[in-house]
Amino acid sequence: KMRALSSKDPIHLVLKANREIIRGGFRSYKRYFLILKLVRIYSKRFFVKIEQISIQGDHVHLLIRITKRSLCQSFLRVLPGQIAQQFIAKGLAGFAIQDLSEKNSGLMQPEKGVTDTPHSEGKWVVTDTPKTEQRTKRLWKYRPFTRVVKGYKAYRIVRDYILLNEAEALGVLAYSKARLRGLSKLQLQS
Repeated sequence: KMRALSSKDPIHLVLKANREIIRGGFRSYKRYFLILKLVRIYSKRFFVKIEQISIQGDHVHLLIRITKRSLCQSFLRVLPGQIAQQFIAKGLAGFAIQDLSEKNSGLMQPEKGVTDTPHSEGKWVVTDTPKTEQRTKRLWKYRPFTRVVKGYKAYRIVRDYILLNEAEALGVLAYSKARLRGLSKLQLQS
């Protein structure tokens, strides 16, 4: 099934992460600015206009506009992958590649050459890791959620929702289950 995308209307994009992997959340100084940097880099590379961004503890909201479907698909594939890779490379994830299992446990084996290609020393691959363990070690909980925002009223609702999320993350507003009902524009802007 093809993802609903539009080059005429804005798109609400949500990237949801596993809380176990990012103890402390995305709002820590290093993680927050790394995500902002990567969003800036890849939005320029794939000609995606970022209208609004809100980085929460375990998810990221983006309101974007795209020029071409193929460039947006690349953006949706590359951005989450690069965030995960950079988190692992910089030690910002709750695990490292070596932590998947100990080298002495039998799950980590030196890579065997199927062909004559020489392999560097110290290169390890996971061989018999159970599927459940592999699933729990992923940074992203789900595939990126996208929704095409049709019409000005829907655009205003998404824009205000992202503002509300940012205000809650900053501690300006307390989280409430009924937060989407009855907030004035003044409360949203404060």
